[in-house]
Formats: sequence, structure tokens, C-alpha cells
Amino acid sequence: MSKYKRGPIIPDLETLIFCLQHGDHVYHETAILPACQLGTWTYNKLREKVRSGKLHFAEVKS
Repeated sequence: MSKYKRGPIIPDLETLIFCLQHGDHVYHETAILPACQLGTWTYNKLREKVRSGKLHFAEVKS
């Protein structure tokens, strides 16, 4: 069982960059991606995913 659950949609690119700088995990559709993996994506790909609403915060289950 995963220790994360899908949170709200990441609203903008600045928020996503902040999350990546702090090593947060992010939901992309059905998978949890660590910040190090998202760091390999191009700026344009990150921007496209944020605009399409496909990235969500990964929240720790309580």
C-alpha cells in the first residue's frame, strides 16, 4: 500500500518548481514520481503537464 495519496492539482509552474527544489513527490496521472525523476523533464514538458492539469501534489496518508 502506498504511503501517498493524490492531492490537489498543482496550479502553476512556479509551485511545481518550488516542490522540485524541496524534493517533494508528485502524482502524474496514476504514478508517483520523485522530484529527481521530474528534474530530468524539459521545461516545456513540465509546463505542458501543469497546463493540462496532469500533475497533483502527493500527500502523505494519515
